[in-house]
Amino acid sequence: MVAGESQTVTCVGQTETSPVVSWFYRDSVVTSSTLVNTIYSDNLVTSTLYIDRPSSDGASLECRVAVSGVVLSSSGSISLLDVTSYDSTDQIVLEGSSFSLTCVYDSSTSVSPDIVWYLDGEALSSDSDVETDQTTSIISVYTVSSAEVGSEGSYACQANYKDGSTAVGSLITSGVDITVNGFLSTPASNYSYVTGAEDVAFSCVIRSDSSPDTLVWTKDGTQMNSDNITTVSNSNTGVTTSTLTLDTVETSNDGQDVVCFASWDDISGSISSSASTLNVNSEKGWLSVSGSQSADEGDALTLSCKVYYQSGDEPSDLKWYKGTTELGSSTSSSDPASRTKLYEYVISSVSGSTSGTYYCKYTDDGSVSTSRGISVSVTGVLTQPSDTLIVAGGAATLTCIYAGDGPDNIRWYKNGNQVSALIMNIQMETRVIDATTFSSTMHVFGAANSDGGSYKCVANYGSGNVTSNEATLLVGEVSLSQQYAMEGSSATLVCVGVSLAGTSPTLTITNGTSSDLIVDDSPTLLSGTDNTYTTTVTIYNITAHDFTEYTCAFDVSMTTTLTSYEMSLKEVEMYSISQSRYVSSGEAVTLTCAATLVASSSVTVTWRKDGQEISGAVSGVSGSEYRTTYTIVSMNATYAGDYLCDLNYGDIGTLTSDTMSLSIDAFITHPETGSYYSGNSLTLSCSIAANTDISWTKDGVSLADTRFVSSASSLSTSTLEISYISSSDAGTYICQSEVNGETISSSSATISVIAFETDPVSLTKVVVGNSATLSCSVSVTGLTITWEKGGVSYTGTSPTDTSTSSVVSSELRFPVTAATDLGIYRCKTTVSGSAMYSEQAALMVLFLSMPVAVGGASGDTVTLTATIPSDVEVDIEWIRDNGTELVDGGDYTILSEFPVTVTPDTGFQYTRSTLEIDYFSSDKADTFTTTANLTYNGNELTVENTVGTKAVYLELELVGDFAEIGDPITLYCLYLGSDTIASFTFEKETSSSSWVEVTTGTQSTMTNLTRFPDATAAASLTISSLVAEDVGNYRCQTEDSTGITTQSLPAAVYSVASAVEQTKLLVDGTALLTATFTSPYRPTGYSLYTQSESSIWSESSTISVISVTESPTTLDGVDSTVYSVQVAITGDGRDQLIYLQAMIE
Repeated sequence: MVAGESQTVTCVGQTETSPVVSWFYRDSVVTSSTLVNTIYSDNLVTSTLYIDRPSSDGASLECRVAVSGVVLSSSGSISLLDVTSYDSTDQIVLEGSSFSLTCVYDSSTSVSPDIVWYLDGEALSSDSDVETDQTTSIISVYTVSSAEVGSEGSYACQANYKDGSTAVGSLITSGVDITVNGFLSTPASNYSYVTGAEDVAFSCVIRSDSSPDTLVWTKDGTQMNSDNITTVSNSNTGVTTSTLTLDTVETSNDGQDVVCFASWDDISGSISSSASTLNVNSEKGWLSVSGSQSADEGDALTLSCKVYYQSGDEPSDLKWYKGTTELGSSTSSSDPASRTKLYEYVISSVSGSTSGTYYCKYTDDGSVSTSRGISVSVTGVLTQPSDTLIVAGGAATLTCIYAGDGPDNIRWYKNGNQVSALIMNIQMETRVIDATTFSSTMHVFGAANSDGGSYKCVANYGSGNVTSNEATLLVGEVSLSQQYAMEGSSATLVCVGVSLAGTSPTLTITNGTSSDLIVDDSPTLLSGTDNTYTTTVTIYNITAHDFTEYTCAFDVSMTTTLTSYEMSLKEVEMYSISQSRYVSSGEAVTLTCAATLVASSSVTVTWRKDGQEISGAVSGVSGSEYRTTYTIVSMNATYAGDYLCDLNYGDIGTLTSDTMSLSIDAFITHPETGSYYSGNSLTLSCSIAANTDISWTKDGVSLADTRFVSSASSLSTSTLEISYISSSDAGTYICQSEVNGETISSSSATISVIAFETDPVSLTKVVVGNSATLSCSVSVTGLTITWEKGGVSYTGTSPTDTSTSSVVSSELRFPVTAATDLGIYRCKTTVSGSAMYSEQAALMVLFLSMPVAVGGASGDTVTLTATIPSDVEVDIEWIRDNGTELVDGGDYTILSEFPVTVTPDTGFQYTRSTLEIDYFSSDKADTFTTTANLTYNGNELTVENTVGTKAVYLELELVGDFAEIGDPITLYCLYLGSDTIASFTFEKETSSSSWVEVTTGTQSTMTNLTRFPDATAAASLTISSLVAEDVGNYRCQTEDSTGITTQSLPAAVYSVASAVEQTKLLVDGTALLTATFTSPYRPTGYSLYTQSESSIWSESSTISVISVTESPTTLDGVDSTVYSVQVAITGDGRDQLIYLQAMIE
């Protein structure tokens, strides 16, 4: 097996019956069913074992087949094929040298591998020398006879094992890195050169694992001076560049070879470049060319090149170039003796843009000869900042680019002052573009008008400064004039835009619906300016639609559009005028007109009464409007009439108000001013001589306070009643009414209230059993304060009174509150014979009210209730006697109601919680208590009922009854349990709530229980003739054979009273009979009985109920109802005794 490759092993056996196959791997049985697959078919059993990536050579393997107690087995071991050895050491070799790599793999007679070599993951062609030994191993050797830079990389060897044509697995070695130190580039093989034209440079580039320890150049076999050699190495890339420069080349150098050599101390041998042969032309060519030039901005600069030539072959068409751009004319001078000609190009004043590479060129026999380049570096501004237009709030960028040596710093100036780097919306940065080019950029963000100005940049050098041209940064703006107009008039909108001088903008005025009113491609340039433009549009016969927002767009270029703020064409209009009204005689009244304020226009005001001009008005600016008022100090009949005001705005037009009519007051009676004692009632009334409704205001506010229990209005008279007046009711009251569309008012009534100095707190909550205190005081000495509860004199706890020289105080203290202390309290005193009351205070005693006991038989739904006084809903918790808190769900249903009232009504709201116990049984019988938690004045209050309600499982049930006085009645005591009952006893509740055994009537144990199928034993108590003393609550108890007693819940015995009047038959044989009876229960139906001559009573079917009336009453202290039933009886019942029977639930 191949190491690391998953394999399957199969054993096959023949047997006549199905066998049991077991596999053992490394002496342990294989238990996983996912690793073994066994098939038995046609007396042949085949079992396969899956082995996941075997890693142990020689591991044991066994297959056992068991048939009828006989075990056959086949065993063996695993032989792993793996990598035996390989060259794993990284190598560094020289270009041109050879290297070999070897790997050895395990082999066997049945499985042999194919060997593949890889370089950087790519399969190599079969250049390897393979030696094979089929019994032991496979040896593969990969040889590179001449290494080159492309030979380096990571080498790996892979063996692919096959068993015949079936792949068994593969093994691959880890990579071996081969690094080749060699040339990436060498000098050109031939180098043509014209004597004296330029320096000659030769370069070679070497790629190696480390910089060469020795790098030399030779010319014709002679090592060159190191001063002519420049070598640069980059440790990150492993690249070394070496350059040899020859300053002077002579004719004698023609045909000489130049070679580059490199060697490393830790590697045997060296590498050498190919030879580059010099070809020197000595007949015609460039003799000299200016070297590299440097200058400061503004300096003069002369460039020159000299050509030598043969006699009669003087060049005449030489031209100068900067880069590829031909330059202007140059000067030249010839020296025939030396056969040379000098050409010069003069720049009188250089700038940053002068920098570059310059060339001389001439044509010789149709071919162009170009000199070497002359590098010119000028320290100056290469790119000037340009004028820039920016939209307010937008961003702009100004840039200077300098050429030459790097400056010490570059600073920006605005209007001659240096721009600070601390300005929030300005950011400056300097960047190196290359060795001779530098830029400085200033960014302006969120531009405001204050950012506009003249900007320049200054580069500071040790020898001086270089300053750019000034550039204008303009924060363009557009303004649209505010206009005012009236409907029907005209208005002209004027748009003014400011832009860069020399631009050709377009101005567009647009209204609020985005409709272009005008597009002016050639707006007018304002006189005396070079950057301010204007255009206008006039709107005629203005309608309400024209009073909207307008904007002006200023298109300066394809990319810049300035837009004005929205400006309105505002309507000049009346905002408000005084309404027509009724005025009381002698009352002061002011008439007012308010209209649009136009700052640029003066207003002429005219008032008229009944068409005649009047004087005395006061006019002027008031806030954001123009206001004029006319005041009448004391109203009388001469001032009644119709008033108008005119406001003339000159060219804009004139506004005329609606008519303001003044009439004398129409109220007949008015509410009267008075002083009242708090706690009493107050009645105010007024009447008007008009058929209209009347409303009331207090201190100018319409009355809507719920304390005003009645406010009855008729068409001409209104009465306001306050049932319980307090200090807050003091104020000024006025009747108001609408007459002919005008609101008129009555005279005002000032109500003062004499009240307690301090009132008891309006709401005091206290947990039952805790203390509480109510207090009040009055600032009149010599008075006596008493207390009332529920509107009647309080006779409980005596108050504590204290007096000072100016105040009488009273405290009502409850050291231990009880449920009966719940109520509405107030203080009372008498002042000058009149009663005065404090504000009412609610003492809310917090207690949980629950019934003492409830009962239920097996399977019943038993309901328990708990109530607590509360002004908000309170969460009530139910707790069993064992401390378990009940939650809503299952057999327990908890319902909460708020608000509810109780009987008798206490004047408070309550929260009621109901606990329903479904499917009642003995294990649910328990005492249930309640707890309520609430917050009052920031304090947590807990209210508990620790007595609770006892839910009794009714193994014993007493069935009550009712009857008329004198009739017989029977009570039944039913035992529903399983014990043997020895005796029954009946008891009756006395007036003192104690219980005594019943000794009257007939008591008997029942033997026939057909009527009560659920009972296991029963007894009855029969009273032969019910008397009033027999009415009341009864209970029964039993004692079983072991002496254990069980007691029922109480049941009531009620009496009912009835009477039937004597009646006569009507002509048609119908009799009308009225029967009256009293019962605590509601009847469900009626039957009529008649007595025959033989005194036998029989039911009559000739009855129909005509009517039933009901009225509440009490019977034996129990809430009951008096029923009066009228029935019609048909048939001959003359002189017969009849009675009406009511069926009761």
